[in-house]
Amino acid sequence: MCISLAVDAANTTFTYELKALEKRFRILDVLLFHGHCLAKPRSKCHSIAAESKRLRDAHAGSAPTTSRRAGCTLSIFDQDASPKVSFSVPANNQTDQVLVWAFSEDRPPSSHPDTDILKHSHAGAIRLSISSASSRHPYYHGEDEDVVSTKILLVANGVLASFGFLVLLPLGSLVARWGRTFSGKWLGYYRAVNMVVAMPAISLRVAMAFIVVYQHNERHFFEAHAVAGLLLYCLYIGQILLGWYIHSHRVLEGARLHPPQNVVHVLLGVGIIGLAFK
Repeated sequence: MCISLAVDAANTTFTYELKALEKRFRILDVLLFHGHCLAKPRSKCHSIAAESKRLRDAHAGSAPTTSRRAGCTLSIFDQDASPKVSFSVPANNQTDQVLVWAFSEDRPPSSHPDTDILKHSHAGAIRLSISSASSRHPYYHGEDEDVVSTKILLVANGVLASFGFLVLLPLGSLVARWGRTFSGKWLGYYRAVNMVVAMPAISLRVAMAFIVVYQHNERHFFEAHAVAGLLLYCLYIGQILLGWYIHSHRVLEGARLHPPQNVVHVLLGVGIIGLAFK
C-alpha cells in the first residue's frame, strides 16, 4: 500500500491517497484517525463508493451510527486496474498527521452497512509530515529503525531455527547412535547436544517469533508457518519428555531391547527432523 498526503495552496484541506501495489488487495473501508469513515463499497463484486455510516472511537472498532461528520469528500474510488482511494478532509495546524490502518484477510459476511467487521489481523499507524522542509516527501517516522529491527529478528529467528532443527538435532541423533559404540558415556554427550545447546537455541527462536508478532500488533498463529512452527516446538518438547521418561524407567537386564516407548522416541525424533526440512 502506497500512501500520500497533500495540502492545498490555501492550507485548508488535506488530501489522502491510498493505492494498493497489488491488484489482489481491495480497499473496503477507510477510517481516518479522527473518526471519519469515507469509502465503503455497497457490493462485494462492484466498486460502488458511498459514504459509510460508521464511526470509530479511540481504539475500538467502527460501529454503525446515524450521525454524519461534515467536511469529508470522497474524490476517487477505483478497484479495477490499480485499487486506490482518494479523499479530502479539513486541515488542522499540526505538522505531523497520523493515519491508523488495519488489515484483514477475511471478507465481511455481508455487504449490509450494519454488518459486523471481522477482527483485523494486522494493524498499525503511519506518521506523515507536512512541514515545509519535507512537504514534497511525506515520511513514516521511525520506519527505517522499525524495519531494521524486524529484519534482524527475522534473520536471527531463521538462523536459530535452521541451526537448531537442521544441525543440532541430527547431530544429537548421530551422537546417540554412534556414541554408544565407542563409549559408555554417550548419554552425557547426547544430553549436552540436545539440552545444553539445542534447547536454548530453539526456545530463543520461538521467543523471537512472539516478539516480532507483538511488535507489529499482529494476530498470533494466523499463518500456516506459525502454526507449523509451534507444532514442531511442541513435538520437540514432547520428545524430550519422552526421553526423560524412558531413562527414568529403564528396563531390567534381560527384557526386550526395544520396548514400544523407545521405538516411538526414535520415530518422533526422525519425524521432527523431517518436518523441519519441510
